[in-house]
Amino acid sequence: MALPAGDPPRRWRVADLYELPDDRNRYEIVDGELLVTPPPAPDHQWLVPRLFRALTPWADAHRLQVLFGPGVPKGEFTWLEPDLVVYPPIAAPPRWYDAMPRPLVIVEILSPGSRPHDRGPKKRAVLAMGVPEYWLVDPKTHAIDRWRSDHESAERCTTTLEAQVPGVDGPLVLDVAALFAGFG
Repeated sequence: MALPAGDPPRRWRVADLYELPDDRNRYEIVDGELLVTPPPAPDHQWLVPRLFRALTPWADAHRLQVLFGPGVPKGEFTWLEPDLVVYPPIAAPPRWYDAMPRPLVIVEILSPGSRPHDRGPKKRAVLAMGVPEYWLVDPKTHAIDRWRSDHESAERCTTTLEAQVPGVDGPLVLDVAALFAGFG
């Protein structure tokens, strides 16, 4: 959507998402900026269920919820759609987004079209929300860059990712090498 030269950029609202086309692109908003990402690459789609299955035993043991691509709202001007989100225990599914707690882990699998957004504005938004863990899973390097809300830089995990997520009794241990086993 082009604006005439000299006009200030539009500040997008979460409510504006309903006006956008259903064209298979992913639309997200960070601090009023619209982020448009094309459909994911096949390697991305291959990794999402593998990572979901790897997280599920730990999540089940601690009554956590692992969800595929749910929207994560933050106020009127930010709406994220991560690949996977781990939530603290939820007694029953609330009405969509009415009472969702703050996520414990947000996971993005990098694709060529999502890489700049995931490493830039989305990372800053997730960490500003106070989400304890933000993971960028990179199919090119077979690594996970683990960002924590209480650290200034990422930890690169290529063999094992170990995390003690705040509010969860047991540690999360993810075999990163096994996640990428058999992957191009």
